[in-house]
Amino acid sequence: MSKKVFRSIWLVALVIFALSLALIMGALYSYFSGVQQKQLRIGTQLTAQGVALNGMEYFSGLDAGEYRVTWIAADGTVLYDNESDSAEMENHLEREEVQQALESGYGESSRYSNTISQKHLYCAQRLPDGTVIRLSVAQNTVWILMLGFAQPICVVILIALVLSLVLASRISKTIVEPINSINLDEPMQYVEREEYAEIEPLLRRMATQQAQLRRDQQALEKNSQIRQEFTSNVSHELKTPLHVISGYAELMENGLVKEEDIRPFARKIRTESLRLTALVEDIIDLTRLDGGADEMQLCAQALCLEEMFVTEIPEGAIYYGETRHRLRVELTPELRAQVRDALSEMHRLFERGHTPRAKMTRACKGCSMAELCQPALTKQVSASEYVRRAMEDEA
Repeated sequence: MSKKVFRSIWLVALVIFALSLALIMGALYSYFSGVQQKQLRIGTQLTAQGVALNGMEYFSGLDAGEYRVTWIAADGTVLYDNESDSAEMENHLEREEVQQALESGYGESSRYSNTISQKHLYCAQRLPDGTVIRLSVAQNTVWILMLGFAQPICVVILIALVLSLVLASRISKTIVEPINSINLDEPMQYVEREEYAEIEPLLRRMATQQAQLRRDQQALEKNSQIRQEFTSNVSHELKTPLHVISGYAELMENGLVKEEDIRPFARKIRTESLRLTALVEDIIDLTRLDGGADEMQLCAQALCLEEMFVTEIPEGAIYYGETRHRLRVELTPELRAQVRDALSEMHRLFERGHTPRAKMTRACKGCSMAELCQPALTKQVSASEYVRRAMEDEA
C-alpha cells in the first residue's frame, strides 16, 4: 500500500510541476514578447526621426543588428531595405502595418511565416513627407526561449525530482504508518482517535467481522463436539452387535454349545447381523442427509412453494439466529436433484418400516423438529427390554 501511495503522491507532484513549468514559460514568453514589441516601437520612432532629418544619408553605414529596416513611399514602392534589393521587392501598399501608418501615422502587425517557421513583428511610422519607415524583427518561439533557459530549467527539474521523491516517501510513510500499526484483533480501540477519523467506518466494519468470525469459530467448535459425540454413540452402537456376534461365534467354535442350542445361537447371530447392517445403512443415510442439511431443507420448502403457487424460485436465504448470520443459497439443479434423491431415500426407509434411531445431542436443542422427534425418549428402556433384563436376572 505504501508503494501505491508513494507513486500517487510522486505522480501528482510531477504533474503539478509540469503544469507550473508550462504556466511560468507561458508568462515569460508573454513578458518577453511585450518587451520586444516595446523595443521595436522605440527603434521605429528613432529611425523615423533620423530619416526625417537626414533622408537617405541616414542609412549610410547603418548597422541595424537584428532589425530589418524598410523605407516605403506613399504609393507602396520600396525605397530602401537593409536586407534586400529594393528594386526587386514587391509593392508594400497592401501590408497591414503600412496601411495603418498611412491612415493614422503609426501601425503594428505580426505575421507567421510557414516557410521559415517564424513569427515576425512589424512597426511602421509615417514621416512628414508621407513616406513610411518600417522596422521588423523575428519573434522568438517558446522553444527558443526554453533553449535559452535550458540550464536553469534542468537544474530546477533535477531539484524538483529529488524533493518530490523525498517528500513523497515521507508522506507515504506518514499516511501508512498508523494503518500498519492497527491491531486487527481489537480495531475498536482506535475509534474516535483523530488520526483514524477517516477510516473509522472501516474499523467498525472490521470489529463487526471479528465478532462474526469469533461466533463462527464457536459454532465450528460446537459442531465439532457434536460430531465427536455422534462418533462415540455410533461406536457404542456398533460394538454391541459385534460383541454379541463374536461371543456366540466363539462359543460355537469351541464346542461349548449344545446341539439343540445351535439353531437359537445362529438365529441370534443372524438377528445381530441384520441389526448391524441396519445401523450401517442408517449411518450412511444420516451422513448423506447431514451434508448440506440446511440448504436441502430450504430447497425442499422452495419446491413445495413452487408447486403450490406455480412459480419458480431461483434462490433463498437462511438466517442463523444464534450467530446472526444470513446465508444466501442458490437453488441449483444439483441441489434440487439432491433433495429429490433424499426424499426418495426417505420413502424407501418408510417402505422398509425402519426408522433410524434418534440420537440425543446438543444440536437437538436448536432443532425445529425436536418436539416431534422426541430424541430424549430413546434414552429410556422399553418395556420389552425391561422384561427381558428382569428374566435374565432371575435366571
